[in-house]
Amino acid sequence: LIPEIKRMGTELLKDLNQIAAVERKYEETSPERQSQRKRELLTALVGAAVFNVLITIAMAVYFTKGISARFNTVMSNTDKFALGQKLADPIEGSDEIAALDQIFHNMAASIEAASRRERALTENARDVICSLDQSCRFSSVNPAAEILWGYSTEELLGRRAVEIVHE
Repeated sequence: LIPEIKRMGTELLKDLNQIAAVERKYEETSPERQSQRKRELLTALVGAAVFNVLITIAMAVYFTKGISARFNTVMSNTDKFALGQKLADPIEGSDEIAALDQIFHNMAASIEAASRRERALTENARDVICSLDQSCRFSSVNPAAEILWGYSTEELLGRRAVEIVHE
C-alpha cells in the first residue's frame, strides 16, 4: 500500500506542477486576470478562515456540552451520596470521566458495605455503644441500652448523658 501511495503522490505533485506552470504563464500574459485571481484567492482564504472559525466554535460548544453534562452527573452523584440517595447509573465510555465515575461508584459501594457491617456490629453488640454530640446529648444508641440501662433508644436520643447517670 505504501509504494502505491508514493506513486500516486508523485503523480499528483507532477500534475500540480504542470497546472502551476500553465497558470503562471497565463497570469504573466494577462495582468487583469492576475489581479482578478488574487481577489478570488483572497476571498477564498477569508471564506475558509471564517468557515474554520465557525466549525471550531461549533465543535467547542458540542464538546463542552457533552463534557459538562458528564461532569454534572458526577457532581450530582456526590450530592446524592452525601444525602444517602441512590446514585445515577454509571457513565458509559472509556474516557477519564467515565473512569472517575466508576471509581466513585466503587467507593460508594465500599462505604455502604462498611456502614452495613458497622450497623450490624453495633446493633448486635451486648455492650452499650453510643455517640454523644458536643453538648453530651445522645445522638445514637444501640439496642443494648434498653437491656442494660432500662432505657429505649427513643428515650435516650436527644437527652444529656448526665441525666441518666445515677447518684
